[in-house]
Amino acid sequence: MADDTLRVGFVGIGDQGGPIAHMIHRAGFPTTVWARRPEATKPFAAEGIATVASLRELGANCDFIGVCVTDDTACEQVILEQGMLDDIADGTIIAIHSTIHPDSSRRIAEQAEPRGARVLDAPVSGTSSGAWAATLVIMVGGDVEVLDRCRGVMAAYGTPRHLGEVGSGQYAKLVNNLCAMSNLALARDAIELGVQFGTDRDAIVDILRNGTARSFSMEFLATRGAELDRYAEQQPGDRVNIMNKDLELVDALIESTGADPGGFGVLLEYMKGSQGISTRRNTSG
Repeated sequence: MADDTLRVGFVGIGDQGGPIAHMIHRAGFPTTVWARRPEATKPFAAEGIATVASLRELGANCDFIGVCVTDDTACEQVILEQGMLDDIADGTIIAIHSTIHPDSSRRIAEQAEPRGARVLDAPVSGTSSGAWAATLVIMVGGDVEVLDRCRGVMAAYGTPRHLGEVGSGQYAKLVNNLCAMSNLALARDAIELGVQFGTDRDAIVDILRNGTARSFSMEFLATRGAELDRYAEQQPGDRVNIMNKDLELVDALIESTGADPGGFGVLLEYMKGSQGISTRRNTSG
C-alpha cells in the first residue's frame, strides 16, 4: 500500500499524542482515534477525525497505528490485551511512541508479529510544541523496510531516524532523557546557588538563560518553573510521573547490561535522592 494512502489510527491522545494525531489528520491521512474516556475524543471529532469505541475496531480499520501511552504496562494492555490484534490486517504497522524498556518493545513485537502486525519502537523527543511544529525527533527501531512504508505519516509530526532492530529506539530515547534530566537538575541547582550567594532570582535566571550557560533546560525553568513544581508535587495516583519513570528505566537498563554510566552514575543517584524533576532542591536531609 502506498504511504500516502495509509489509514492511520492513534491511541494515547494526551499532551504529546494529541498534537501528533492532529498533525497526521492535517497532513491528509484518514485518521481515527481511540481513548479509554470517550469524552477525550470530542476535540478530535470536532476537527473531523474519526473515533471508534474499541481497540478491536481500530486494529481492523487501520494500516498504521501510533501508540503514545504512559508506560510499559499501558503499552502491553492496549496492544496485546484489549483486542487491537484480534482482526488486524497482515502487515499493519504499530509504532510505539511511548518511552518504555527496550525489552518491553521486543516482547510486544514478538507477540504481535504472529498476528500479522509489524512493530516499530519509535519514541519521540521534542515536547508537544515540537509535534505541532512537525519537528519531533523520532528514534526508530525495527525493520527499515517497515519504516520506509510509513515515513510519510511520521513526516507529519517529525523526522524519523532509523537506529537498528526493535529496542534500539528506546535505548536512544533513554540516553536522551537521562541527559535532559541531568541538565534540568543542574540548571535548577545553578539558579539556587546564585540565590544562596545573594543574587536576585529573576536576575540570575535572566543571566543564565542568555549567557554561555543557556540551554533548553535553563529556558524551560525560566518559562515553566511554577508548572514544573506543580507537576513534581502532585499526590501519588493523580498522574504518572513520567520523568521519574524514565529515570527508573535507565537505571534498570544500566544495571541489567552492566554498562558504565560514567558521570551519569553520580547524577542518577543524586536525582533519585533529590526529587530530580522538581525545580526546588530537597533540603529535608
